[in-house]
Amino acid sequence: MDEKGINFEKDDLNLAVLTSAGYVYLNGTLTDPCYNGIFKVLGARLSRKNLLPVHQPFYKPLWFTFVLKGYDGKTLNSVFIVYDPTTRQLIVKESSNGTKVNDIRPKAMNDPAKDNANSRVFRSVYFNIESIANAWKYDAPYD
Repeated sequence: MDEKGINFEKDDLNLAVLTSAGYVYLNGTLTDPCYNGIFKVLGARLSRKNLLPVHQPFYKPLWFTFVLKGYDGKTLNSVFIVYDPTTRQLIVKESSNGTKVNDIRPKAMNDPAKDNANSRVFRSVYFNIESIANAWKYDAPYD
């Protein structure tokens, strides 16, 4: 909201949630109950094709990416949040210029400055996130 003036509404089908929840463990506990919270707050779920679990090894971090199709039909705004086991808090990752909302559409990936900034935000899961999010944006079949 602070950066882009975006206000989420429950059941917005222009919003997708990509997450490692359901595959990774948090302190030895399954993380698939996160799906219930995501549905309760945002209305995203597997059957609506806007909750997209991303396969990760069980020992990797718990993370969430919230992706919104831009109203201009071009942008793909995203926010990446990762669980920090040291502080036991969810941390919103920022790009080098301090922004928390990042455009991950193909045009941004083809811009070396934006692509490098995005890869620093998303780290090792950047390719997974940007490829799945862009396929979702263009209504690729869910399976």
